Amino acid sequence: MANTRMNSDLAHATGVAIGKSAPPAGVLGLAALGAIDMTFLVGLLTAGYILLQSAYLLWKWAKERRESQKFIAAMEKPPEHKE
Repeated sequence: MANTRMNSDLAHATGVAIGKSAPPAGVLGLAALGAIDMTFLVGLLTAGYILLQSAYLLWKWAKERRESQKFIAAMEKPPEHKE
């Protein structure tokens, strides 16, 4: 029973490792065949990364601005008195 579980875990881990290594191996294979230029690919990936980082920062700054506006509005509101 334990051996079956270990084999199942090993098969799962092997499948995950193959799945994770497939994209880099594919790019390497295409580069070796001359189908894509590595400098073009690096430039394309760098531009994509910069766009993603820019979008994330804009979202983060907008979120922080909304939160600070809520905080300021809450501070300007007079406190409620319960009697």
